[in-house]
Amino acid sequence: MLIFSQEENDKIDNIMTPVNSYVGESRTKFILGDTSLDQWDKYLKELEKMGDYPSILKMYNDKFRERDKK
Repeated sequence: MLIFSQEENDKIDNIMTPVNSYVGESRTKFILGDTSLDQWDKYLKELEKMGDYPSILKMYNDKFRERDKK
């Protein structure tokens, strides 16, 4: 289990809430065929614009490293 500070949790929520919503909505559209798979690259580019989610990945990786050192 990873334990984040309140500040870290707030950052995760602020960045990932809209990202998760977009991914969920887009996934449904791809599955139902409402969005063609030809739009995949456009989807990825839009996702990149949404926020600094690579910083969230770094936070998780750092926490895993800290935990593994113990």
